[in-house]
Amino acid sequence: MKIYGSVCYYYKSPYIKLYLFTGDSYFNCNCIWSTFIVNNYKGTTKYMINSLKKLRKLKPDVVISSGFIGEVSHDNISNEEWLNAIESSISKLID
Repeated sequence: MKIYGSVCYYYKSPYIKLYLFTGDSYFNCNCIWSTFIVNNYKGTTKYMINSLKKLRKLKPDVVISSGFIGEVSHDNISNEEWLNAIESSISKLID
């Protein structure tokens, strides 16, 4: 999946789990999924919200990020937790 300025990979393992590799577009920050916009590289709030809406359509079992703050770079996540994380990030960008 192409996300503005980044690439994410969605992988269905042979053991049925769905893995989402978010690169640095969405990351775990002390157990809270988050994002940021780099204006110097033509990042915009509009582009990030559109990217998050694309990610919201996915239903990963495990989310893995190459960038993170804290002790973990991945999380086993329920669909409800995933939707709440995405909605929270979109809300913060709109405010």
